[in-house]
Amino acid sequence: MTLTCKKEPPVVPTSSGQDTTSHNFTWAQYTFGGPNGSSGFKDVAIVSDSDIWAVGSIYTAPDTMYNAVHWDGKRWELLQIQFYTFCGQTHTGSYPIDAVLALNESEVWFTSNSQITIWKNNGQQNIVCLPISVNKIWTEAGNTIYTVGPNGEIGFNNGTNWTSMPSGTTIDLRDVWGSSDGKTIWACGFSDDDSQSILLKYTGSSWETVWSRGGTSFVSPYGYFVTSLWGTNSLILSSGRGVFQDTTQVVTLPWFPYRIRGSANNNIAVAGDNGMIWHWNGADWKQLNTQSGQPLYSLAVSQTMIAAVGSDFNIGLGAALIYLGKRYSN
Repeated sequence: MTLTCKKEPPVVPTSSGQDTTSHNFTWAQYTFGGPNGSSGFKDVAIVSDSDIWAVGSIYTAPDTMYNAVHWDGKRWELLQIQFYTFCGQTHTGSYPIDAVLALNESEVWFTSNSQITIWKNNGQQNIVCLPISVNKIWTEAGNTIYTVGPNGEIGFNNGTNWTSMPSGTTIDLRDVWGSSDGKTIWACGFSDDDSQSILLKYTGSSWETVWSRGGTSFVSPYGYFVTSLWGTNSLILSSGRGVFQDTTQVVTLPWFPYRIRGSANNNIAVAGDNGMIWHWNGADWKQLNTQSGQPLYSLAVSQTMIAAVGSDFNIGLGAALIYLGKRYSN
């Protein structure tokens, strides 16, 4: 199976000084596509400072679309990850990618609708057809794997087989995360018409509804939406009201948040509309970025990097956008 790629000129984020506050980042902004079609990124994963993936759709020409880019520490490489045109047939093509899961530098999983392509660093791409569609994917140390998708779909892989799990909802599920021991899994989402939202929890037997909104305009404590979640032991989530630790609100955000992620309890970031990036350093929250016309739909956080991705509608029909923030010292 052929993987095609294109090299972009090298651009490297600068760094200087000594880290004292944990809010110290230098930022580099990258855009791809724009004039030739509506481009955008949906998800991002950090393996290391020199191994970052972003996925979505990038039109470099009206009839040429790339669906992934890879950062090697010096430059971005545009890639065409392959999926079946129809499951059960052999023809493949490069289709928009919804989510990425980087298990390590040698194995990365990409999802498109109800397919997963497992990419190996030798160029091999193995395509798997699933019984459910996928918006987001999570794993505990590469062992058990959970996916969430539209219409309340939840998938589970025990290391061998894929099965669907009853969620008790038909609301579109947009994020999934689990505790560090893998014993508690959370999922959340909201409907396309913004009329419903839900937070689910799984502890080994069945999925239970922790919070939901439907037919009412506001439900305590989260308000209108639960949009994303992260956590090691306690639950940290973003909602239409801001960021919460379990049910306690810890910060109010000026714009709608799409994704929250962290690498530790003193290193958490949230991204959303208007280029919004906020960061928690263990002592306080600080806004690191804002820019109109730039919704940021996902982000990844490591001890040294923040990568936030989305679209820049200030460029053409919309360009695929990446912010890379590298921690520096002063």
